Formats: sequence, structure tokens, C-alpha cells
Amino acid sequence: MSNPIQDIPADLAKAYSDAFYVIHGEDGDIHLRVGQPSLELISSMKRYGAKSAAFLTAFNPHSILATAEVNVHKHNALVEDIKSLGLEFIAGEGGDPLNIWPSEPSVLVLGISHQSAELLAGRYGQNAYLWIECDDGLVSLNLRYPVRGLN
Repeated sequence: MSNPIQDIPADLAKAYSDAFYVIHGEDGDIHLRVGQPSLELISSMKRYGAKSAAFLTAFNPHSILATAEVNVHKHNALVEDIKSLGLEFIAGEGGDPLNIWPSEPSVLVLGISHQSAELLAGRYGQNAYLWIECDDGLVSLNLRYPVRGLN
């Protein structure tokens, strides 16, 4: 099946950057913002012995609204793929601060390699995902396609 996305519109890339991301950790919620480090996340990653993490979703591939049934099926398949890799994960969600787009159940995958994160994002049709390394806890937006409309 060919990929319907060749690039990401600039306004969509901005929406990913402006979105809120929450991890539902054992000690309470951890809020992430693109471009900002998270000391709480560093602490949680160290507890799991993880040097890296990716925040992934399987909802709404290529940012095209899918049915609840399709989204839940894809999310469950993503969780099974993560388990088959032998990786730990923590439930979370990503959302639109303006509430125009519904929040998307997501997972923080601990100890995943950048290559495996890219493969999972591709398998589930995601334009982007968050990447975090434990040394600085900086939350980086990893866009999988070029951005259209940047000056």
C-alpha cells in the first residue's frame, strides 16, 4: 500500500508542536511540551533504566479522523507490537489545547531505539511522534515527512 502523505502542511506540523501530551505515571500525570525538558520524565525513565523513550499513538493515521472501532483496533495492535519487542510502556494521551481535535490515547515506550520508534510510527501511519533521551529529557517532535509551506 502506498503512503498517501508526501509532506506535512505547516499548520499541521504546528498543531503537533502545540499539542499537549500527558503520561499517566504511577506517581501522577507527567505533562510534556515539545521543545521543553521534563525532569519528571527523566526520573521516571531512570526508574525503568531507560535511556530513551518515544511517545506514540496509532489513532487517526496520517491525521485523518478514523472511526472509534478502527482507532481502538490499531491502538491494541500497537500495544501488542510493543509487548512483542519486550519493552515497557506507560499509557498516555495527546490532545489539542483548543479541543478542536479529540484527544488520542498514546503510549510512552521506554527503552525503544530510534529505529524501532520510526518503524512503529510508520506501521501505524503516523506523521510524527515524540522522542526523548534520558540525558537531557528534552521532548523533541520527530516529523516523519518534510513540512510543506515553510518560508
